[in-house]
Order: sequence, then structure tokens, then C-alpha cells
Amino acid sequence: MDDFYVILPSGVRRNANANVDYVTRLAEPIQGDYKVAVKAVNFTTDFNNITPKNNSFQIFQLSNQRFPSVMRTCAVAVGRHTKPEELLKRLNNSVTPKDRGLVGKIRFEYHKPTNRFSLDIKDSWRLTFPHTGLPHLLGFERLSFDGERVYVAEGPPFVRNQPQFVHVLLDGLIPLSIKAGDRRAIACTIPLTSEWETTYSRGDYYPVISDYVRNIRVRLTDQNFEPLALPFGEAVVTLHFVKNNGY
Repeated sequence: MDDFYVILPSGVRRNANANVDYVTRLAEPIQGDYKVAVKAVNFTTDFNNITPKNNSFQIFQLSNQRFPSVMRTCAVAVGRHTKPEELLKRLNNSVTPKDRGLVGKIRFEYHKPTNRFSLDIKDSWRLTFPHTGLPHLLGFERLSFDGERVYVAEGPPFVRNQPQFVHVLLDGLIPLSIKAGDRRAIACTIPLTSEWETTYSRGDYYPVISDYVRNIRVRLTDQNFEPLALPFGEAVVTLHFVKNNGY
């Protein structure tokens, strides 16, 4: 055949917040000298702004020790939190009531008139975020907070956080391109303008690096090439293969 389409649905994962990274084994291998382009990408842009990578923070009890030990690691439920009040409840529930000794010692607040989060830390406690994602979501610029002080976020919460662009990567199928200083198999980059579904149909053609293709791996990432977590990891990617002696 001179040209044909291959539709690659990701399928539904058990994990309700799965990264879009899947391999499809073709019923029949693709054999010959082909080029390929991404013709359509369909997915919900109901992105999770709390992911396994940015959902935790650590609490220390300070003392005379040079390196205080971690009292506990708190984790906020992974998901999409679109209301500051909902996120506030999740934050405080991750601290208490599991540790009664922390009641009143560490507490997040949300001030609706100013649209700012704050963090109140009592006594000799320290709270540290290991990743910039969660404090950025709350509007904080710093990662570490020491006791006997109320910290007010420098900016408003970004509770409707979603990527600006989505990269579609076809590892092992097309040549590596240079992007942001790294070599990656980028098939196309999609600017996000909708909160629901995106269809892309202007993909460039790239040579298929093998004349025998049985498995195709698809990955979706954000503009920083971080894995894209979607509800149940659902996405559908359509590829157009064209024989090099074809049109």
C-alpha cells in the first residue's frame, strides 16, 4: 500500500491518573520504506494539577541538631483541584488529624478577598516542599518555611494549571530531533487552546527509521517534557504512513 492510517488508542488504565505512555503491538507489521505524520490526537485536557511528582511536603521539628530529622511526609490526593477551598481542605487534612501533636502547629489558610494562600507555622517546626510544583500551585515562591511566622503567598493560586503545549513523541519510530538542548523523537507539538479536547491534523512527515515495525510507542508530555497525566491515561493518536515512492 502506498499510504494508510494507524489509529492507536491508549486504552483505560487501572490508575485513575495515569501518564500517557503506551506501546501498541500491530496486528500486522509495517514493512517497507515509509514516512509518517501525526494526523490527529484526541484527549481530554482535564489535566491533574496535583500529580505524584508534586503532591508532597515534609515536616521537620527543629532542634539544636544541625540536620533535623523528618517527622513525616505529607501527601495531598492526586487529582485536579479547581477550587482553592477544596485544595485548602486537602492540604490541612494531609497534616492532621493523623498527628494530633501537629494540631494548631502547622496550618494552611486561604483568604478569598485577596485570593492568597498563607501558611502559619508555630514553635520550632519547618515545612519543606521537595518540588516546585505544589508551592507554585499555591502561589508561593519559596520551598522552605520555618516556624514562628505566618507566610503569605506572593501570588494567586494557579488551580486551573494546565500545560501550554503537548509534545507527541514516537520513540523508536522516527529520528531524534533537537529540542531544548535534548534529542527526542518529537512528532508534533500541540498548543492547547481548549479545556476539553484537541485535534491536531497538520503534522510534518518524518522518515520511519526501520523497514520493519511491529510495535509503536506513543508518549505525551508537557512543554517541559514531563509526563502528561490524564484521567485513566486516555488518548487516541492517529498516524498516516506514506510510502516514500508514493505521493
